[in-house]
Amino acid sequence: MSLTNNRLYLNGAISARAFLCRTRSDMQTHGQRRLGMLREQLTYFSEHAYPQAFVKGFIDAIDAYLSMSLGGSDVDPRTWEVLAAIERRQITAA
Repeated sequence: MSLTNNRLYLNGAISARAFLCRTRSDMQTHGQRRLGMLREQLTYFSEHAYPQAFVKGFIDAIDAYLSMSLGGSDVDPRTWEVLAAIERRQITAA
């Protein structure tokens, strides 16, 4: 079964997209970024025993977003097709 067919994994990826939307909105509203936001989020998952598949989906989505952004794409998390991006990365990694 593909990871993107796993409900927990999907929920983690969608949660990452929401995290990116909140982070981007905060940056636009306050004009600065708050260091450690991603670390805080991952610590929260760990402390509250989130399932491994959920955390993997979250991290894979953040990884895909960063790869696209660092590759020169201006990715808006509000309209970003997170699952399609993850699936493309899995295909090219295989």
